[in-house]
Amino acid sequence: MRRIAIALIVVALLTLGTSIYLHWLNFSVARQPDQTEVKIILDKEKIREDFGKVRGKAEDIKETIQEKAGEIKEGTKEKAGDIKETVQNLAGLKTVRGSLDAVDAAQNRVTINSTEQKVTVLVNAETKIRIGEREGTVADLGPGMPVMVVYSLKDGANLARMIQVESK
Repeated sequence: MRRIAIALIVVALLTLGTSIYLHWLNFSVARQPDQTEVKIILDKEKIREDFGKVRGKAEDIKETIQEKAGEIKEGTKEKAGDIKETVQNLAGLKTVRGSLDAVDAAQNRVTINSTEQKVTVLVNAETKIRIGEREGTVADLGPGMPVMVVYSLKDGANLARMIQVESK
């Protein structure tokens, strides 16, 4: 019981000291010949102002953390993409990024126009086509769509393993 009382006194003294230091509490003394008047003034506006500053700083810190988290997320996605490309290259797969130049669903053929080259690939039943988060078919593809295509050389032709329609 004694420890609790001591702890409460310590907390009260710390609170009082902090309040005085931050100018939340002010004291004034008025002396007259037959009496002394002591006023304790609690400055509620100063308290609101200080808490507003703390709230503002907390919001700034939150925004900074969210920005850094976004940067880390993007960097991680880039690194994962680089690792995936490296593994694909080791497996004899090639990757091309660009926009669809031509789609010939009847011939199961698409042409990708990248900054370096034009690549035509064949599409077969094993080719995975992804449009955003859903699966697609050659019929869903159209000229101008931004894509990443993973393909390999098979029987002298480029065979698409995966076509991923990327967001613009």
